[in-house]
Amino acid sequence: MLQNLQINDNVLQTSYEYKCAKVVSCLSTCIFPDKITYPIDETMIHNGPPHSSNYGYSYAKRLIDIQNHAYYDKHGCMFISVIPCNIFGPHDNYKPD
Repeated sequence: MLQNLQINDNVLQTSYEYKCAKVVSCLSTCIFPDKITYPIDETMIHNGPPHSSNYGYSYAKRLIDIQNHAYYDKHGCMFISVIPCNIFGPHDNYKPD
């Protein structure tokens, strides 16, 4: 977790220092709480702890979103986060070959 936090901090701090116009941070669906009702949306990220198998990584991803908001609030930086979704349903192919 520490390395992920340091990477996040270094990227955002350097982007701020070099006046990057925009930073887009890609989060992961593992940031959502382990025990949650569906459907889910971005307002539910902090409604509980993530699954224990991804605990450190999940919290590091959650924190980069918070850091993005903090850089915007303090410095006006256009640092944003996206959460690519995992989509599955009818007609999915679950056969690896």
